Amino acid sequence: MEQSNTKPHLVLLSAPAHLMPVIELGKRLVTCRDVTVTIFVASFVQSAAAESRMVESALTTKLFDEIPSLSAAVRVVRPAFQVAISALETPPTALIVHVFAIECLRIADELKIPKYVFVSTNAWFLALIMYTPVLDKEVEGEYVDKKESFALPGCSPIRAEDLPDPMLFRTKANYYEYLKIGMEITKADGILVNTWEELQPKTLASLRDGNLLGSVAKAPVFPIGPINSEGLSLEQMTELAWGLELSQQRFIWVVRPPTQKSGGGSGLKVGNASDDMSSYLPEGFISRTRDRGQVVPQWAPQVEILSHPSCGGFFTHCGWNSAIECITNGLPMIAWPMYAEQRMNASC
Repeated sequence: MEQSNTKPHLVLLSAPAHLMPVIELGKRLVTCRDVTVTIFVASFVQSAAAESRMVESALTTKLFDEIPSLSAAVRVVRPAFQVAISALETPPTALIVHVFAIECLRIADELKIPKYVFVSTNAWFLALIMYTPVLDKEVEGEYVDKKESFALPGCSPIRAEDLPDPMLFRTKANYYEYLKIGMEITKADGILVNTWEELQPKTLASLRDGNLLGSVAKAPVFPIGPINSEGLSLEQMTELAWGLELSQQRFIWVVRPPTQKSGGGSGLKVGNASDDMSSYLPEGFISRTRDRGQVVPQWAPQVEILSHPSCGGFFTHCGWNSAIECITNGLPMIAWPMYAEQRMNASC
């Protein structure tokens, strides 16, 4: 594809369940830099309803002409993405992929354009990803069985119980997918991480100064945060509903269908997406709490809610984007980490 003389055109690729931070990154790039941005959405079928609402909300800003969707898991989305990016009217001048869509990073080499990885969570998690290939050689047996914390040079050590789910059992396929991310991420021309200097100075210094990987080749790390932007079982959702009702407190609750353990046993799988909440909330809950609470199906504009002066706190699974939205708005958090890197986020 030939490059034109128009302003730079950046193509961003999200990963399933990580669309909102990618949209916010796109907004930041468009408003702060003289560039155009195209965002491609890679989504699971189960989360398509919520993500379609995020896309609809993003399009109302008039910052993007369109946000195409690629309805597939990351590991099978590459062919569709390759076709879609080749069909763009304006060729891309750089590619930015979410860290969990890193399999698509090599497309930039074929197009002979710069390539970047966007890590939408914290720098400590990025350090762990980059150091995982080293730990893979040094640690014997299962990580989950270790009593001692794992040392990350120049960073805070991490306890075994706080490791992301894919690292817990080395015999499972998702461990090797996670390990591959650690091996591939250093091949990027740069890594964008959703944090800022004052929040994680020690970890960022380690990533920058080579304390973490020593002489191992690594990509430069650029803190670009804060960029503001999971699942309950049926039993947990029922208990939470009763707790909210009995507390007599005012609330906004964004409800998604209950989840169940995935076939691999470590991740979570969202139930069938539906705006009909009667099948998984206690009978009469919505009508009994209507005078003091609002239950919203699938998705709500979280940034606007948390920045509202009447918001007094946030009960969260401690996804990184939620955490920094609370930090930047000065809100207290009740953390309930459940999976992925949420335990690391809660410990920061």
